[in-house]
Amino acid sequence: MQSQHRDVPDNVSSNDVVDTTTFQYDTPYNQDSARYDPSQTGALAGRLTALLGSSATIAFGYDGRGMPVLRDEWMEAGIRNSVSEAYGADGRLLSRTLSSVNSAGSPYLAAPVTYSVGYDSVGHAVQVTGGSTVYWQAGAGPSIDPLTGPYDALGRLSNARLDSGAVARTYAFAANSNLPTGYTTTVPGTSPINIYSAQNLTWQGSLRSGYTVTSNWEGAGTEYAADYDVDGHLRDWSAAPLGALGSATQQFNETYSFALENLQSVAATNNLGLTRTSNYGYDLTSTATRERVTSVTVPSAPVGDYFDYDRRERGLIIGHRISASQTPAQDSYEYDADEKLISISRLGSKLEDLAYGPDGELAIRTFTNGTDTARYYVGDHMTLVRRGTTLVGYAHIYLGSMRIASAWSKTAAGTTTTGTIYYHRNDQGSAVATTTAGGQVGISYRYLPSGAVEKIIGTEADENASELGFTGGLKLSGGLIHLKARAYSPLLRRFLQADTLDQRRYTYASGDPLNFLDPTGRKTDTDAPPYVCNDACRHAGTRGHDFTIRYWVNPTPTGRILIGIDSGDLKPSDPISKVFTAGFVPNASERTALNGRGMSNEEIDDRIASADVRAVGQVVSGFGDMWHWVQQHPGYAAAVGAVALVGAFVGYDYLVAGGALAAGGLDAAAVGTGAATAVKVIGNLEDTAVAADWGPAYEVLPRVGWTLEQNFQWLIDGVQNGQHSTSRRLSVHRPSLETPRLMVVPEYMLSS
Repeated sequence: MQSQHRDVPDNVSSNDVVDTTTFQYDTPYNQDSARYDPSQTGALAGRLTALLGSSATIAFGYDGRGMPVLRDEWMEAGIRNSVSEAYGADGRLLSRTLSSVNSAGSPYLAAPVTYSVGYDSVGHAVQVTGGSTVYWQAGAGPSIDPLTGPYDALGRLSNARLDSGAVARTYAFAANSNLPTGYTTTVPGTSPINIYSAQNLTWQGSLRSGYTVTSNWEGAGTEYAADYDVDGHLRDWSAAPLGALGSATQQFNETYSFALENLQSVAATNNLGLTRTSNYGYDLTSTATRERVTSVTVPSAPVGDYFDYDRRERGLIIGHRISASQTPAQDSYEYDADEKLISISRLGSKLEDLAYGPDGELAIRTFTNGTDTARYYVGDHMTLVRRGTTLVGYAHIYLGSMRIASAWSKTAAGTTTTGTIYYHRNDQGSAVATTTAGGQVGISYRYLPSGAVEKIIGTEADENASELGFTGGLKLSGGLIHLKARAYSPLLRRFLQADTLDQRRYTYASGDPLNFLDPTGRKTDTDAPPYVCNDACRHAGTRGHDFTIRYWVNPTPTGRILIGIDSGDLKPSDPISKVFTAGFVPNASERTALNGRGMSNEEIDDRIASADVRAVGQVVSGFGDMWHWVQQHPGYAAAVGAVALVGAFVGYDYLVAGGALAAGGLDAAAVGTGAATAVKVIGNLEDTAVAADWGPAYEVLPRVGWTLEQNFQWLIDGVQNGQHSTSRRLSVHRPSLETPRLMVVPEYMLSS
């Protein structure tokens, strides 16, 4: 079965070139069953098998369970780029093989690159290996790690090794919390090299308030500090040297003012005490345009920044000028019918063109008068560079959703060389340094608050440079950052395109790039701080389409506790969300729990295959910082019924929720659980007056005078005392912004 899609928005004329995507279902691409349907069990029925577009063709293969395990992609004639994967019975990734082949051999990679992921008995990742290379390893080795393993009871990892032990990472955390207080990346030895270290991390609630960065290039170090207004908006962000300067030492002091989430001004004070204030001007002619920045100017300055928008009123920035009349513009941009960036020019000269595959992802960049001829992207897994007759292939190694290394091959003048680049990041995800195989120093990067690269220490080359920059986004020409759906401009401190869901919005991460992230360019929910963790807990949340399922390990050895679901773009009104696709596959005990609820193994497998779970809602987890986070931060509002529905489906027995909940929320929860008679509501009289309308399945227990901190501490005490069985799981939901006073708990955890 085939269907075609031609995306033509209302504001696109018939003269525009619009790409056509052909979707193929049911039958293997090119009728190649041996490659795409090796099990011959009918796994392709009803499934997407190929996408055909003008820039690329993508074919998919499935195993007997119907899991996608093969992706072939063609962007150049005759060259097939492949990502082949193997999964365990529990759905965890076991291995991934990356290859690029044509009739003459392997043009970009000297040989296919395979890496494997190993896990402990609890499901924690413990190593990522490729042949004799250990790309990443949990812990510091048996002689140093505790007898219980490298992870502690909260699932935290204090030590990790990269590059077969040549690079060491350490992490420190606040007590009973996953908030980091420091981390280091070093090349150990008789003369250790400090690649990048952040220490003395302090927090204002869940927002960063201070930290100190040191490295071999930092001199005495750089001290960073941040402050916030009463609404939690970032107000000040500064960096100052602690003593002797180094090549990586930073110094800045910025003060911000906002109207809602929109920047009104940025006041930058230099080391002489002189302040330069940049004022943002907006188009206030209508409600549709009032969030479009038209200028950023400094009083009495001879030049400024002026921005032009497309004539079709799509709200796309097409030009940046340093004077209102500059011609040609300093920077010019073009977009396709889907409002994706397709070209970047400087002073009228083309820098690069961008093309997107039939899956909507960036596929090809071609350059004019640049060093590279073209760059090809096979999802997030390979970057293939053509530079005249020189070819460079990068096979990217991932730990969960985070790129940790790239195995590269370079062929020039008939000679092929190979090596590995390792990436080192700060806790925002920005690439701050690289090393190469054997613990050799690569490149160090420092960023301004806007995300612009301020310092590059070292000489960049194919063998040591990072194509990833601010928050791990792909670096484009002109200093732009590719964040999937949109392009971010550090100069403007905003996106070039409006949000795909709210056409007025251009602000990046609520105007707070220190604490919030938007890796997809589609994040409409930034009320919760970014998920801050080390390598291992990044892996613990297996990235799905738009959200993540995360685990927190119970302080007692009785089982896992599900803390929450990071929803990304999901809204409470969304009818269907694919939880199982996001990485949750029931283990044996969870299957038993589901069986106990009347669900057969066949039905479980069908649900996994269809990934059909209704009404997930907007849920963001505290991930091990329940009472700590709630104590320090107002909270997060969402529909609780959605959480209970998910909890019921995957076999969780009870729900804990902080905050005022929408009326009817627990009615939905009661339907979802099917057996809620053991659940009781704890809160003050104001909260329980609303809760009384939630149905007879819930008994209200007023606890006048209880603070939210007391509620959560009482809950944690119950968990630590082992007052639950291995078949029970706990779902924790952040509280509402308005009244964080309500909790729903199982009856047997009530001691009085």
